[in-house]
Amino acid sequence: MFHHAHLAPKPEHARMALAIHAAAYVSINALLAIIDLRTGTDTWFQWPLLGWGAGLAWHALVVSRHVGLFASPGARRPTAKRGR
Repeated sequence: MFHHAHLAPKPEHARMALAIHAAAYVSINALLAIIDLRTGTDTWFQWPLLGWGAGLAWHALVVSRHVGLFASPGARRPTAKRGR
């Protein structure tokens, strides 16, 4: 999978990075669409939507192939240690 195992991201980090990327994509492109539709007659917001969408799709493909998009059903979440 990875040539350098020490550089491989942990699955939860890879999924979180993808989720952050997707949230930024949706929020920023919604803002760009609002700005475009309120300020001019020429529509341009579809170009950043398509370009960034291609990058997001590639990111999702890489994450899905390397670590999967969803945690496996048997995976346990790490718990925080409580100091006593």
